[in-house]
Amino acid sequence: LYIRSEFLPEIEAKRELDRRMTEGKKAKSKLILKNLTDKKLKIEILEDSLHAGFKAEVPNTIVLNGGDEKNVEYNIIPIKGVYKIVGPRIRAIDMRELYYKDLFVDTEIEVEVYPSLDVIKEEAKAEENLKLALAYKKFLLGLETVDLHSLRRFQPGDDIKRVEWKATARLGELIVKDFL
Repeated sequence: LYIRSEFLPEIEAKRELDRRMTEGKKAKSKLILKNLTDKKLKIEILEDSLHAGFKAEVPNTIVLNGGDEKNVEYNIIPIKGVYKIVGPRIRAIDMRELYYKDLFVDTEIEVEVYPSLDVIKEEAKAEENLKLALAYKKFLLGLETVDLHSLRRFQPGDDIKRVEWKATARLGELIVKDFL
C-alpha cells in the first residue's frame, strides 16, 4: 500500500516533429521528457495514436531519474496525405514494475506527407504498361480505342457505324468520327 501511494508520476512532455514529410522516408520525432518528481521512473513511448499505415520505430524503455530531462529521438515512417498527429502516449512505470500510469502529450501537429518521386515514377510506369497492354489487346481483338481524334466528312468506304448523327443533322452532310 505504501509503494502504491508513493507512485505519483508527473512528466512534462513536448513533441517536435517536421510538418513536411515524404512518403516512405523516415522522419525524426523528438520528444523532450522531464520528470517532475524526485523518484526514478521507467518510461515507455507508445505511438498508438498514429494513423493506419504510419509506422514508428520507438526506443525501448527509458530510465528517467528524478528531476532529469531527456531528449528522445525516434523515427516515424509516414504515408501520403494530410494528417493531424496527436500524442504520443507515455507510460510511466515504477522501478519495481508493479504500477504504471499512462500520460498523454497534448500536442496536435498537422503534417503534410508528400508522395516520393520513386513512388510517382513506379505508378506512372505501371499506368503506361497498363495502357500499352490494353491497346495491344484491342489491336489483337480488332477493336478500336474509344478516344475520339476528330470529325471529318464521309468518304466512300467508311463504316456507317461511325456516322456522328448530331453533327450530320447540324451541317446537312454525313460526318464520321475518327478515333485514335
